[in-house]
Amino acid sequence: MITDRWIEQSLYRLAETAWRSRRTVATTDFVLQPDALPTADNPESMTTTVERMYAHARKWAPGFEVPYRTPKVNVLAVLDSAGQYRVDVDGYLFIEVSERFILQRDAVLGILAHEACHHILDLSGTRSQIRDENERLTDLAAFVCGFGQIILNGQTHIQKVGSVWVTTHLGYLSQQQYRFAQQWVLHAQGLGEASSSDPSRRRGVFSSLRQWWQNEGTSTNNLAYKPTLSQQSLIDVGAQRHKTALARLNVDRALLQRLLEYERRRHPDFDELTLLDAVIESLDRDRR
Repeated sequence: MITDRWIEQSLYRLAETAWRSRRTVATTDFVLQPDALPTADNPESMTTTVERMYAHARKWAPGFEVPYRTPKVNVLAVLDSAGQYRVDVDGYLFIEVSERFILQRDAVLGILAHEACHHILDLSGTRSQIRDENERLTDLAAFVCGFGQIILNGQTHIQKVGSVWVTTHLGYLSQQQYRFAQQWVLHAQGLGEASSSDPSRRRGVFSSLRQWWQNEGTSTNNLAYKPTLSQQSLIDVGAQRHKTALARLNVDRALLQRLLEYERRRHPDFDELTLLDAVIESLDRDRR
């Protein structure tokens, strides 16, 4: 049985890896919208779709080893599953999609997002030796990469078989667990809801994650949620960013404080971590 604790622990471990080195301030662009992707109704447009997904993950989840080499996408008439990521004996990469889903765009996008995350986790060395657990981790990684809306849209597929309409659930978690994963990720990013455009919600990623763990809990669709991980397990990203900024300034602490104060006047809604990110980005830009 998959517990809420296992899901939140897995999401945290994935996010800790994926978002650690990111300096892009979280905005609603983190959520890759299905409408921004190609039609995905043939192998060529599916390959382009996967390329777009990789580009999105490179920006928003740079801690993962996101590939630049895109697998060849094939549509197969006979396939045991809805899709699969495969490496042949010569090292060539493939994503294969079952033909029976080809007319269901949301389903195809969900399949491509899942299989793309198989490739990403494979390169990142983030895997489980247990097959079903590995599939569930892959589903959760899609939310951490910003593909959550794609997974939510594509999880339920309705198909007519003979004279009967059959509903197929794609994925390895329940609908309720998928919604929970999306809410967790959005709160961790400081976005709340994906549609929020309030600048005050655009917080530093890990600072927001710390706030999330410290909250008394929330609920989604009657799923009570209260953080269970010890706050001591949280990585002190702020201290690491502070050291990085000082290294750029030859340990000139007074100058760092002046730069932070400058960024604070420009962005009064930013938290301390995001201000440090802004200083580092500005210093790196000036060095180019």
